[in-house]
Amino acid sequence: LWILIANGWMQDPVGAHFNYQTMRMEMSSMWDIVFNPVAQAKFVHTVSAGYVTAACFVLGISSWYILKGRDLPFARRSFRIAAAFGFASALSVIVLGDESGYTVAESQQTKIAAMEGIWNTEPAPAALTLFAIPDQANRTNHYEIRLPYVMGLIGTRSTTKEIPGIKQIVARNKQRILNGQQAVIALEALRKAPQDAALRAAFENKQGDLRTV
Repeated sequence: LWILIANGWMQDPVGAHFNYQTMRMEMSSMWDIVFNPVAQAKFVHTVSAGYVTAACFVLGISSWYILKGRDLPFARRSFRIAAAFGFASALSVIVLGDESGYTVAESQQTKIAAMEGIWNTEPAPAALTLFAIPDQANRTNHYEIRLPYVMGLIGTRSTTKEIPGIKQIVARNKQRILNGQQAVIALEALRKAPQDAALRAAFENKQGDLRTV
């Protein structure tokens, strides 16, 4: 649980703020971190996957007993229980896997665009790229094999919401990136003179964009 909560926080750092005096992110709300939707989706997804693995193991042992004709009443009962439990767990894995993809598309649009090779925003719903050779220099893909509408349905759960492309995200966040660079410069100056009120005000005005850099 705590490993996945830490991982979820790294994906979406809620419940924390940056302290320039200690030069680190510090927790401001334990509950926001624990109940981070990203962390909870990952935790239940991982546990459900463990249940599927356990169910398959029991199914394998039960099948071996049935094949050998040993302890058939017990083997059949354990087979039925494992099959039912494994099926329910598999459905949970599917649902929570979808939730994990959805939270990435919501909180980390640049990440989903990079993973899927989405250079330009497409009309909703976006297609899913099964295979492509990305060309970073020209910001395009070659030899694409795509499934229409699938990525939009996975990433937004709708037919009307767009998944922004890398080019559009960069253009949209250009000012935030510049502000973030200025925040780093202000931070370096503040570290040298931590009591300077003007430097502190300049940094606090820009620190909201540090996560962009």
